[in-house]
Amino acid sequence: PFPVVYQIPVPPSTNNLYANKRGGGRTKSQRYRQWIRVATLDLRQQDACLFPHPCILSVSIPSNVQGDASNRIKAPEDLLVALGVLVDDSKKYVREVRAKWVPAWCPCQVSLTATNQ
Repeated sequence: PFPVVYQIPVPPSTNNLYANKRGGGRTKSQRYRQWIRVATLDLRQQDACLFPHPCILSVSIPSNVQGDASNRIKAPEDLLVALGVLVDDSKKYVREVRAKWVPAWCPCQVSLTATNQ
């Protein structure tokens, strides 16, 4: 089956999703909150809708981005759940996760491919 592909802004690294709160605890970082706002608008403009099947979730990261590709998976995965594109990110629905580098001129993309696994 063909994947459903969405362009998204490059997600922040998992290392930058949360910040310490004064007095203790953790909160979403300013950078993460801003990314959520922009990525939400982008996904809505692309008419992102429910993908109810077990899937392979893939994130393509432009090669000019610093850091580990695998650290760029959590933010889009959580956003797809929050927007109702994925039912949830449990192993029942997300059967495999992939991150790959693409040429610097390529957009950042997240794709969902149905699987029978």
